[in-house]
Amino acid sequence: MAKKTGGAPKKRRSGKPATRDTIPGLAARLVAARTAAGISQSETARRSGVARENLIRYEQGSKGPTLRIVYLLARAYGVEVSELLPPVADVLGPAPPAEGEPKGT
Repeated sequence: MAKKTGGAPKKRRSGKPATRDTIPGLAARLVAARTAAGISQSETARRSGVARENLIRYEQGSKGPTLRIVYLLARAYGVEVSELLPPVADVLGPAPPAEGEPKGT
């Protein structure tokens, strides 16, 4: 049977749609950090205590890790959490002007 592509997001057992990589670029950053550390997904699972099946989903962007998981992965890769997460402006856009500052440019 052919695998279905596209369409509505896959639903979890809870009935809620499956999440996607909600932090832009996180999946790619996780892969890059693991590759730079020179370790496999299996070794990452052993070092972090995170199931390999979940690591695969995080690296594909089909599931977003919790902040605790990001900390565990950072420790497994020997990096700071800030190296795995993109800058705030990349995720939320530019900060609004502070009170009293003019809007615009």
